[in-house]
Amino acid sequence: MLRLASHSYRIMPHNLQTLARSACVCLFIGFTALSFAQEPLKPRMNEAFNAAVEILDARWDSKAALLGSNKSHTVRGSAWYGLGLITRDKPGDFENGIKTLIAVAHTQIDLPQLPWDGTFKRVAEEKLPPLNGKAYVDYDPNWREFVGTIFALALIQHGDRISAQDTLVLENAIKHAINGEIKQKRLPPTYTNIALMYAFLWTFAGQRFHNDQYIKDGEAWAEKIYQSFQVNHSFDEFNSPTYCGVDLYALALLRRYGATTRLREIGASMEADQWRDIARFYHAGLRNLAGPFDRSYGMDMTRYASLVGVWLSFYLPNDKMPFPVFGGSMDHGGDFFCALPYAAVGTRIPQDILKEFSTFSGERLVERKIANGTRTATAWLGENLMIGAEYTGLTRGILTRTSQFHPVTIHWKHTDGSINWIKITKISLCDCIASKNGVSITTDTGDVVFRVHAPGSDIKNITQTRWVLQNLALDVTSDAKKAKVRIEDNDIMITYQDVKHMAIHSEYISN
Repeated sequence: MLRLASHSYRIMPHNLQTLARSACVCLFIGFTALSFAQEPLKPRMNEAFNAAVEILDARWDSKAALLGSNKSHTVRGSAWYGLGLITRDKPGDFENGIKTLIAVAHTQIDLPQLPWDGTFKRVAEEKLPPLNGKAYVDYDPNWREFVGTIFALALIQHGDRISAQDTLVLENAIKHAINGEIKQKRLPPTYTNIALMYAFLWTFAGQRFHNDQYIKDGEAWAEKIYQSFQVNHSFDEFNSPTYCGVDLYALALLRRYGATTRLREIGASMEADQWRDIARFYHAGLRNLAGPFDRSYGMDMTRYASLVGVWLSFYLPNDKMPFPVFGGSMDHGGDFFCALPYAAVGTRIPQDILKEFSTFSGERLVERKIANGTRTATAWLGENLMIGAEYTGLTRGILTRTSQFHPVTIHWKHTDGSINWIKITKISLCDCIASKNGVSITTDTGDVVFRVHAPGSDIKNITQTRWVLQNLALDVTSDAKKAKVRIEDNDIMITYQDVKHMAIHSEYISN
């Protein structure tokens, strides 16, 4: 093995037959691969990493070499944990980590004629999809990218310690995932977080397997994403507390390990611009991103595990980070374990915006064109109150209870320091615009439903034209025929019936 500074070159076998020959003559015959040593984790990053991996230590089933119990073993989480083990590298960790990654590889689906070929089971024990299987219901095609990038990271950072046989298993799984994705042709460049991971994995496979077509096609795919991004320096999947975090992971992979100079350049460029957008919408005093959110799983980042929160927890102390206390209770807690691959690859926050994440820099109004400019996000951030809204050109709304779209959001500080919030949970196609202390809402027709999380508020103080909540008063004008108020799961639900136009003006009440 020839070692040069922090990386090493090694020759790897192509297949098991080559492996057998190489074992006999003590010579590896195949291709040259570049392997980079894992950098030591910074103290705060290490704290988050250790908190995540130690929780999973108790959930690892040594017999199955996967996370879970006898009846249910999670696949993607096991991949994260396997990488986490080989990164931590305490006695026995490396061996158990590799066992886990190999066990994950064995859950890959091998059905070349079907759309789910090359993806991985979500749970090791689940049945194969039926012939008419639906994506995200019967299988998840995104596991190709989520799991495949973990295998790539393991090979990049720890390849000099992985046996030839285990290397072959991981390499074949990556090839299978890429070929399955190419065949399915289901992924648009606008599906930002998956599209970016695909760009990295596709070109990584091209470099590792000396497949020039993979590199050419993968770089063209990345270029398509980049050119779309360049129009307004924003992604289609805009301002998502969760999926912007996946974007940063994929962009860091491209920046650090991109197969070509161009990939490394555009990865670094988009990563920096993504952080700048996050800083624009981030309120350090409220420890939250202002809306609107194209996709979100929660409203208070101090209560649930968002992936932007995971990244920022690597840099901020407990009382500053937009994240629950490590090891404590948190909604959507499974996403905390992304800390394992995120710590392994790292990110690069531009130095000139770091202060935005620790200290509120003052009142501001933000307006950002999204992707090609047909949609616009606006947000107003004040000392104790912030409002976000999205103008969609009447192309988007909230039509199902499971929608992750948040076209209007309001956050404010409770007297005790906790965060209260309001979001719309039902609206037809809409155009919403935030302004100082307020928001205007236009819909094509139908009901508009608001969910209000403001503990201690009395529904008797809510009418069609005025809401008086804990630390916030709001005046509402609308053409609604009627408004109804009810309690649901300790939150207040306010429904305006048959609405086309609304305007809300808010006033923060300090006590």
